[in-house]
Amino acid sequence: MISDKDALWDRIDALHDKRVLGAGLSTEEEQELVELTSKHEMILEQERADLDYKRLKRQKVAKKANKLFKRDEDWVCEQLGLERQGHMKRGLPVADGVNEMFSVEVTRTNQSLAYIRGKIAEAKAHATLGRTPTVVIFQDDYDRNHGIVLTEFHNWRDLHGK
Repeated sequence: MISDKDALWDRIDALHDKRVLGAGLSTEEEQELVELTSKHEMILEQERADLDYKRLKRQKVAKKANKLFKRDEDWVCEQLGLERQGHMKRGLPVADGVNEMFSVEVTRTNQSLAYIRGKIAEAKAHATLGRTPTVVIFQDDYDRNHGIVLTEFHNWRDLHGK
């Protein structure tokens, strides 16, 4: 029997062609065509079931991630004494948390931050006498006024939190 899906489909096509264009199929070939068609349908059904399972799994992960975002936002607002706005005005473009000085947007990523972590480690190594390690990043083709300032959360909380 044939196991590879493409080879299976090729054999089914060949039998159909022989039935339609040739002299017809023998009893054994008719039986083979029925068996191969049935096997092919089972393979397709299994593939559909696998796709449905993967889709449901992705939905569960996305739902869990959305809840994690909200917990992150709540935690940051609580740590910094910010007024939580993001959950109050769903669908409206508002900051996740605000106070008199800051408008804070909280995010999470699964992308590597190795470059940034390396620069933070370098800043920590150079910070002396209780200074706060801070990194300033400028990007080519951007004005320096649009550079990014980074520090670890615990340092920023110590400076600006409650």
